[in-house]
Amino acid sequence: MASPGRPRVLVYVQALPTSVEVDLSGRNSEPNFERCFKNSDFVMAHSSKLAISKALELSGAEVVAVGFTPILREALVQGASSAIPVPLCSDPIDQSASFPQEAQSQILIGECLDGFFTGASFAGVLALRLGFSLEVWDGDSLAEHRPSNVTLVKDNCGRPKMPDIRRIRMAVSHSFTSQGISGKFRVSKKEQRDERKRSSEVLIGNLEEQSVALRKRLRRALGAV
Repeated sequence: MASPGRPRVLVYVQALPTSVEVDLSGRNSEPNFERCFKNSDFVMAHSSKLAISKALELSGAEVVAVGFTPILREALVQGASSAIPVPLCSDPIDQSASFPQEAQSQILIGECLDGFFTGASFAGVLALRLGFSLEVWDGDSLAEHRPSNVTLVKDNCGRPKMPDIRRIRMAVSHSFTSQGISGKFRVSKKEQRDERKRSSEVLIGNLEEQSVALRKRLRRALGAV
């Protein structure tokens, strides 16, 4: 519940897995999304930390992190006042269904190009579902709180606000209800190209002959993609 007179800013924090806890060595081994990540460790995306930093610049705002349970204590250390656990989903539409619906809140979402889905796709889906306005932040600071708004925070590779170590004790003392994992994806090991098979031919001849050889090599490369 928001504090009286304080604008409320919800920051979606994206959880990134640091490991996959199943054997993907078999040729036909393609476990589902939930099985792959239910025992994994997670960290918070850099762009989510940046989004929290920008939310803290909104004077007087109550910053609430919304995300998967394992990273919520990290969100508190980064500066969030409180946190709301939601399931981890592989699809932005499914993820939006679990997001808190607060009519006057502003929602900040980091760009996050490394997650299961991008921040841009989630921002668009969430704005449509909630009927909020949508904008992109790509500047130095957020000037003011904007109710009923979804703001996509572009990741400019800047440094998030340094966490206050005095918040660690408070963060550790918090407990959150464990949320599930759902997704339609099946995960398989990516085949690596054998570098030894790469062509080592040398271009010889005049410019016209070299041009013909380059065109042939390009066609072979495109055909292999």
